[in-house]
Amino acid sequence: METIIRRCRGFVNIVAENYDKSGLYYSVHRLDVSKHLFFPSTIHAHYNNTTGGGMIEERLQELPTPCIGIQPTLVESSKMKMAFFGLLSPSSSESRILCINEAGHSLLYDADERMNYKMPSLEGFKGPVSVSLSIAQAAGAKEEGIFGTTGCWRFPRVWYWQSLPPPPFVCRPGGGLISAYTMMEGGRTICLSSAADGVGSYFFETVRGEWSRAGDWVLPFTGRAQYVADLNLWLGFSLQYPHDLCATNLHALATNQQPPTTLLPAREWMATKMNLLNLGSGRFVIAKFCKVIRNIGESGMVEDPEDEFLVLTGMEIRPDLQTFQHKSIRYMCTNDRIHQVI
Repeated sequence: METIIRRCRGFVNIVAENYDKSGLYYSVHRLDVSKHLFFPSTIHAHYNNTTGGGMIEERLQELPTPCIGIQPTLVESSKMKMAFFGLLSPSSSESRILCINEAGHSLLYDADERMNYKMPSLEGFKGPVSVSLSIAQAAGAKEEGIFGTTGCWRFPRVWYWQSLPPPPFVCRPGGGLISAYTMMEGGRTICLSSAADGVGSYFFETVRGEWSRAGDWVLPFTGRAQYVADLNLWLGFSLQYPHDLCATNLHALATNQQPPTTLLPAREWMATKMNLLNLGSGRFVIAKFCKVIRNIGESGMVEDPEDEFLVLTGMEIRPDLQTFQHKSIRYMCTNDRIHQVI
């Protein structure tokens, strides 16, 4: 049985990349999901879905007031960026955000307490090519962990980083990039895949700290997939374009190779990055970073870098996989750039 998120999150955290006279800095904005992304009840969402009203999409004119601004370095001449933002323990807190720059310097920001906590530096951090998973322990446990794919790290309440072995295939010539990853067995096992020929999938046992090959099959997702205990299924975006939101049972994947069930078809925009946030109680937020594609004469489809925008969609999924779309907001990136939604 996987870890269950016991309470419903009230906010999503939007990390924006900005510039001012002092240089690059990052701001964290907390968006109230009940105000912007969800109707008061499932009945309201069902009525809107069935009466032909269509998805209610709000144009978000500006981001909420930032709760913190973070500079990646105090050295003005440095071009260093922040490499990672993530919730430390999403199953128990939506306010504790771990921040790491490209040099491995890290801090923990608690948005509820409005406090910063200095964290030990991480040696050898590989920046944006890494992916991470927050492992929630059982109630009463004294240890939490974050596992990354270029090395894994975990830490008890007395904070320190512990290096663990990387996936075997990333050390081989032409080993391929990680195409999908997820947690299994309550966080005791991490499963990841590469779409490169001959790689397949691997398991990492977090207790023993050992890798093993799972098989030739690959996870049918792109990026992170999440186990949802109420559904007893894994949710994520499909590996194939246009990356619909879908669900599958990974325990049966290796034997029957059945395609995942599509829950929500992708919209017409070109998404450059996607994220699925599990708020708990069957509620989810889909975050998509999009670009407008224009057809300019015979040159074909041309990306306009000025037309970048973020789309957040609130939705509800029942145990029978019945879905209810709530609200959606669109934020055009004009004076800033959205770095991450967590």
